[in-house]
Amino acid sequence: MAKVADLELTAVARQRISSLTGGRKIHDRSVCMFADAFRRTAAGEHTKSWHYVNIPLGASAYDSHRDCRGDSCVVAQITTQRAVLEDRSRPDVERQLALKLLVHLVGDVHQPLHCTAR
Repeated sequence: MAKVADLELTAVARQRISSLTGGRKIHDRSVCMFADAFRRTAAGEHTKSWHYVNIPLGASAYDSHRDCRGDSCVVAQITTQRAVLEDRSRPDVERQLALKLLVHLVGDVHQPLHCTAR
């Protein structure tokens, strides 16, 4: 997913991403796979549930109150991390983390088994 997204970036977006990642592309493993390693650390343990959303199999649609309590799911965190990334008043280290999480979570939400309770 990150390679496809990289192809669609504008020159301005590519430059801004490069400044946050130290010149790495969003499909670089250190960017797009960071979130999986981060969730296994003490600092990132709270992000484990951000990688999926449990929509019941029989449900006809996503319901944030039922499926994403406390905004602790991939759907809510895509919105949250995007807001952090877009906020230029925030420190670059926070925006870099948000970028890495966002790139990964957008990929996760496109995985069928990341979006249902079995």
